[in-house]
Amino acid sequence: MTMKKVILISLTILSVLSTARGQLQQADCNNLSVDNDTFYLIYPQDTIANGYLYYMDSTWASYPLIKLILTDTSIITSNYVTSITWLGYGDTLPLYMYIHFQTASFPNNTIVNGFLRVYDCDFPPDTVVNCYLPLTFILQNTTGIGNLNSNENLVYVFPNPSNNILNIQNNSAQQVQFTLYNYLGEKIIDKTLTEKTSTINLSAYSNDIYFYRVNNDKHLMTSGKIIKQ
Repeated sequence: MTMKKVILISLTILSVLSTARGQLQQADCNNLSVDNDTFYLIYPQDTIANGYLYYMDSTWASYPLIKLILTDTSIITSNYVTSITWLGYGDTLPLYMYIHFQTASFPNNTIVNGFLRVYDCDFPPDTVVNCYLPLTFILQNTTGIGNLNSNENLVYVFPNPSNNILNIQNNSAQQVQFTLYNYLGEKIIDKTLTEKTSTINLSAYSNDIYFYRVNNDKHLMTSGKIIKQ
């Protein structure tokens, strides 16, 4: 076999492998999703919005860069950018989107829209793909600005993320029931709170994501997720 034929055969094999690689790694935005697209943030306690990113496709795609883009940065901003090697079929990536409040002058239930930009760019012949997942941030304010008559504005659970101590501020003038669940939905704390300010000790529990509910005798007053770290 001549050198010329060897080179031609080698180039043909390389081209086939390269094309197959491109088809294998091409991102599919239709199979990319988040577990939650709406986040409730309370000023000034909440400085993080957390969730999970899922990729469900039989082919795997490389996603080097994930960035949070906010359409309005007058109240909150975020420098959340993370790089990952790749997402495969059924893979899950935790999101910890750090939020910075720029001002305290906003009413309760202020809405800020944004996008989670997932950028895929592999080696040629892959094409650059941008996936945009819409997100909504609903902002609450503990400084007295806005309407404090609704139930969800009467009880605050903070800080979030939390280390070992969780604070519950109850402005409702009635006792409430605080319930904490693990990620399996199992009830791990169920406590009646009678004071305006109460603390919950989380030192016995591992660093993870937990879910809470606060009820009075008739209604759900607030609920959400807490990160213990």
